[in-house]
Amino acid sequence: MSDLIKHIQTLNQDVVWKITEDPDHWKQSGIETVEQFERYTIECAFSEAWKGCYGVRPRGSLDHFTIEELETMTKDLSEQQLFDGDL
Repeated sequence: MSDLIKHIQTLNQDVVWKITEDPDHWKQSGIETVEQFERYTIECAFSEAWKGCYGVRPRGSLDHFTIEELETMTKDLSEQQLFDGDL
């Protein structure tokens, strides 16, 4: 857990919007490692990109996707939003 908090503290340097550094918050969310946190952040980014394209959040579990797959899908959705904005 201390590695996770140190990682978040590093991310929080020189930014206006800070991520909570409260270990209890992350523990209650089932996130105790840097790897779990990284997965959480890409799942959040995917959810935001999906909502940007389709107007609703995705339903169901994302557990069966790898981080690489989620990153690729998030990038594709983000690019789709940019394309749609030009219409």
